[in-house]
Amino acid sequence: MENTIAILLAAGSGARLPLEKNEKKQFHTLNKHPLYQWSLCAFLKNPNISRVILVCPKADINAIRDQITQSELPIQVQKDKVIDIISGGETRAHSAFLALKHIKTLRDSFLTNTKYIAIHDAARAYLTQKLLSHLFENIEDNECVIPSLPLTDTVKRINNDNLVLETPPRQELVNVQTPQLCHLNPAIEAFEKIDLLDPTLTDDASILEKAGYKVKCILGDKKLMKITYPGDFERMEVIMSDYPLFEDE
Repeated sequence: MENTIAILLAAGSGARLPLEKNEKKQFHTLNKHPLYQWSLCAFLKNPNISRVILVCPKADINAIRDQITQSELPIQVQKDKVIDIISGGETRAHSAFLALKHIKTLRDSFLTNTKYIAIHDAARAYLTQKLLSHLFENIEDNECVIPSLPLTDTVKRINNDNLVLETPPRQELVNVQTPQLCHLNPAIEAFEKIDLLDPTLTDDASILEKAGYKVKCILGDKKLMKITYPGDFERMEVIMSDYPLFEDE
């Protein structure tokens, strides 16, 4: 399979979590390791992924580079994998766009052989090789493949006064996760057309959708929850207790 570059987004502030002063969510310890390192190691383990671009706040680049170098995690065994650390943007979409711009600067021999990108939120730690394999199995005939979960609750659409406007059919709706695996060239084209500050662009697939590309949903993983609110770290501590860092699946 051609090269795949993983983009790991860790540039957010985690403002909705009551962490210690100035601590960012992606660097908070989860089962003895910084949150972002769980996904980083999952990408490094995968044979289809040849490079990881870690997007973080500019002020943290040197600290993260030192942290990875000094880490006790088995990152260093992946001698053939490259980890690029770059600064993020004002929004999630802007951070992903900066990673795509970085990809375009890579040497021609590497870029020519790169066909896919996998964009992932560092706040989702339970990333398994099984899910990555499932994404790769479905990407050839689709411009973008995303993990998703069926809804179990009824959903209402409301107005600004909290009055119900309609009840959409639940079977037509899903909860979407990451990583979202896309063909590289369509992703670059789509990102170059959008308003990077648009607050409605909360995932990468929506950007490709707006550009007219086909996006396919596959079954995700309930354990791949995003750490967002108070209490999420405590729940993930329990979930991650059965997750080997370099699991064999």
